[in-house]
Amino acid sequence: MVWSRSGILLGLVAAFLLAPKISVVSVLRVEDLVFLCALPVLLWRYVPSRTPVPGFMYWYVAYLALALLVSIFNIGHLGAYGVINVARQMQYVIWFFVGAQMALHIPKERFRRILTGVAVVLVIWGIGEASWIIPKIGKFTGASGRVTVNTSGPYEISVILVLLMLIVRNRLVLVSLALVLWLTQSRITLAAALLTYLIFNWRKSVVFGLPVGVFLGGLLMVYPDIVSNSRLAETATPLQMWRAIAAQIETSPLITNLGDYRHYAYDTIWQTVDGTLDISFEIRVIRWALILKSLGNDTIRLLFGWGPGAWGLAVDSHVVRLLGEVGLVGTALMGMFVLRSIMSRSAPRPYRFGMCVVAICAVFIDVLTSSKIMSFLWVILGYYYARDTMDSTAERRMVQIPH
Repeated sequence: MVWSRSGILLGLVAAFLLAPKISVVSVLRVEDLVFLCALPVLLWRYVPSRTPVPGFMYWYVAYLALALLVSIFNIGHLGAYGVINVARQMQYVIWFFVGAQMALHIPKERFRRILTGVAVVLVIWGIGEASWIIPKIGKFTGASGRVTVNTSGPYEISVILVLLMLIVRNRLVLVSLALVLWLTQSRITLAAALLTYLIFNWRKSVVFGLPVGVFLGGLLMVYPDIVSNSRLAETATPLQMWRAIAAQIETSPLITNLGDYRHYAYDTIWQTVDGTLDISFEIRVIRWALILKSLGNDTIRLLFGWGPGAWGLAVDSHVVRLLGEVGLVGTALMGMFVLRSIMSRSAPRPYRFGMCVVAICAVFIDVLTSSKIMSFLWVILGYYYARDTMDSTAERRMVQIPH
């Protein structure tokens, strides 16, 4: 089979999703090499008219512009890292154009078929990892009992699995994806996927919710170890979380530089963790309190933050990260982009569903700067928006043809 330009782009999307998230040289990862291969193919015979851009994307452009200005303003204590952080986010957006450009010659069935193949590979990889046949890779090798597959952690692969479930139609593959999703033990992603499904399918939820709830309740009564032996049993209640955050903010030191943050958030954090709550949540609360309290003492910091990437790799809440990096102004711009994405009737359903899951996960995961998640979400938007626009245009022309 001779591969067209669109076919090559689709193949590179699949390669990007399957690429292990490991570094080749310094900060250059395998998936970056795939991106560098996709870039010249994208630019070759690029046709702007094939890339319709939804209006809500301009909110994201405004956010990126502000983030770039803030990173330049804070270059004194961030160096070039802030600018590189923004450049990374711009890199993810380019996958939107990849998706849009391949839409003309890639029908939805072929798109779905290729991604089903990707899903099968990830399922085999996940089950193999859970069975100790395939070794863990990346930065989360110490996560015993939780699969990470080809990403940097269970949270990232869990969202990728949910996004694939929005596209795949094969029931066996869907069930297998759900199994691997459970094996990630990502509580927030499981909750986000369920809540989003209830929001987008509320009629079905009303009809089928009761019998499904009764079935699951009976199953848990017969097999309580399903939950009791999982991380779900460690989850704090919302009230416990709120009280812990309020108490930590009150006792947290007021930091005035990023060196102090690294001292309290990383170097001495285990002296603060006491094990009264889920340890992963305790670590989150300590870091959140340091960041949020640092904003209240400086109006400029409150409005525009400390700069992109200022808080390191793991804040474990993109909402807190946004407030700390780009302040109230940048958070408002990103919030408008997310809200308009979910509410827009012109946005493709898989993208709206996926963005809703991502928005909920952002409470507990640094999800909006995850390379695989955001790149894939941009591909979904670019492909389906361009394809739907093309199909609707063709339908209008058919209507206008006299009979």
